[in-house]
Amino acid sequence: MSSKFKHCICTLSYCNIEKTPARKKIVEKAVSSHSGFKRDDSYIFLWDNGSSDDMKEFLSSCDFYDDIHFSSRNLFDNGAFAALRKKAHDLGCEYITFIEDDCQLFDPDSIVPAIEFLDNNRDC
Repeated sequence: MSSKFKHCICTLSYCNIEKTPARKKIVEKAVSSHSGFKRDDSYIFLWDNGSSDDMKEFLSSCDFYDDIHFSSRNLFDNGAFAALRKKAHDLGCEYITFIEDDCQLFDPDSIVPAIEFLDNNRDC
């Protein structure tokens, strides 16, 4: 049985506004840019690595995520990446894209040719 999702886009976030107040605007702008990458055949998942409550409130308002997990503490990257990979595997996705919360995405139309390239070049 094949999955309805071909591509899993996984965002890893962490922002403690009290410790790094300047990051708030950066993360909000970057995370908001991820909404354009939601497609019918993509699953967008966010793992928050113990952000402050005000940042969690913002992330909860991002309705383009299919699922959001709020970790009670910062597990750093390795644990979160393993969980994100398992999520993609459980969904049966062929492709995974990992995004950090401060990476702003610009061209949602780039996903289709990128997946077509990967489909046609299985050695990549």
